[in-house]
Amino acid sequence: MEKQSVDMFQNSQSIVILCLFILLCGCDQQLDSEQPDTQKTEVVEDKIQNQKVVGKVLGGAFEPDKTILRGGNLLLRQGKEFFADLSAEIIFFGNTAVENTTFDSRSLSQGSMPHVRLEMMKEGEKLPESKTFLDEYILLVEFEEANDLGIPYKIKFSHQNSNTEFEGIGTATHKDIKIKNGKLDLSDDSFDTLDMVSRAYIGNLDRNYTVGSRFGMTITHFKDDFPKTGFVGYEVTTEQGAIDLVKLQLFKDLSGWRVARTLNNDQIHQAHALEVELEVSERTVQGQLAAKAAANSLEEFLYSSGRISKVRSTSMRCYLTKTNDKASCKGVYGMKEGEEIACYNKSFLTSHNGSRWIVNGEINYDQQVDYNTGELVDKKPFRMHCS
Repeated sequence: MEKQSVDMFQNSQSIVILCLFILLCGCDQQLDSEQPDTQKTEVVEDKIQNQKVVGKVLGGAFEPDKTILRGGNLLLRQGKEFFADLSAEIIFFGNTAVENTTFDSRSLSQGSMPHVRLEMMKEGEKLPESKTFLDEYILLVEFEEANDLGIPYKIKFSHQNSNTEFEGIGTATHKDIKIKNGKLDLSDDSFDTLDMVSRAYIGNLDRNYTVGSRFGMTITHFKDDFPKTGFVGYEVTTEQGAIDLVKLQLFKDLSGWRVARTLNNDQIHQAHALEVELEVSERTVQGQLAAKAAANSLEEFLYSSGRISKVRSTSMRCYLTKTNDKASCKGVYGMKEGEEIACYNKSFLTSHNGSRWIVNGEINYDQQVDYNTGELVDKKPFRMHCS
C-alpha cells in the first residue's frame, strides 16, 4: 500500500512536470509569435520617402531648393540670398568620392562620423544662427551613380535636441545650380547657371573651341525675377592652338536664361547694353544712357591704345545731377598681366545736349559732379574691383 502511494505520488509529479513543460513551451511559442519582427521594423525605418526633401531645420520648415556637393561637403540650402534662410551641411571628411556610396551613422565609428552644421537666418540679423554636431544624430545618405548634372541621392536625418529632421530624394549638383524635371533650371540666377548656358551655346557654334577660363561675369537685376541681363567672357583655344576670346550677352525672360548675342572681341558689353522695356524712373533711364555714352568712350580708348585684347572685365558707374542732365561716370577695367588681373580706371564727364548724351572729357577717378550745382568736386571713390 505504501509502495502504491509512492508510485502514485511519483506519477503525479511526472504529470505536473509534463504539464508545466507543455505550458511553458506553449507560452514561449505564443510570446515568439506576438513579438515584433525587429529586422522588418529596421527595414521600414530605413526606407526613405520617395519625394523631394522636406522637413525642418532648427524648428523652421525646410524644403531646400538646392543641394550642392563640393569637396566632400553636402550642402542642402533654402533661400536666394548669400546666407541661406535655412541650411544643413554634412561634411564627409576624407570622402570626396561619394558616388555609389552609403553613409549610415549607426554603423560608423565615432571618429568617422560626418560633422553636421545647421544654420538659420533670423529676420533682422546679419549673420545666421549656426549649430554644429559631431554625433548623437541619425543620418542615412545613399548616393547613386553620377549623371551630367550631379549625383542622385536619398537622405534621412534626425537630431531631436535641435528640432531638426528631414528626408527625401534629390540630385546633389557639383555646381551652384537648380534641377527642374531632371534638367537645368534656367530660371535660377546663379553664375553657374549662366556658365552652363553659355558653354552649351559655345559647344553648338561648330568651331571646335576648347573653352578655358571665364572672365567678367555680371548680372544686371531690374526686377526680382525677370527681365534681367548678363555678360560672360571666355578664353578659348582654336584648333590651330591660338588663344581667342568669346564674349556673350545673356537675357532672362519668362523662359529663363538664354544667350542673346555674341560681341566682337573689340567690344565691351556696357557700350552695347541690351535694351530692356521697363517702367522705371526718368533718373534711372538717363543714368543708363549716360553710362552707355561713357562706355563707348572707354571702348574707343581701349581699342585705340591696343589694350582691348587683354581686357577681362569692365564696369561703368554714373552719378547724375538733380536735373538729370549732367553726370560723372567712373569706368574700371581689368587687364590680364601674366596670370593676374590688374585694375585700371578711366572716368568721364558727360552731359545731355537736348537730344542725346555726349562725353565732354575725361575727369579724375576721385572727382564727381555736385548734385545741386553740377560742378566737379572731390569725392572718395569706390574701391576698384576687377574679376
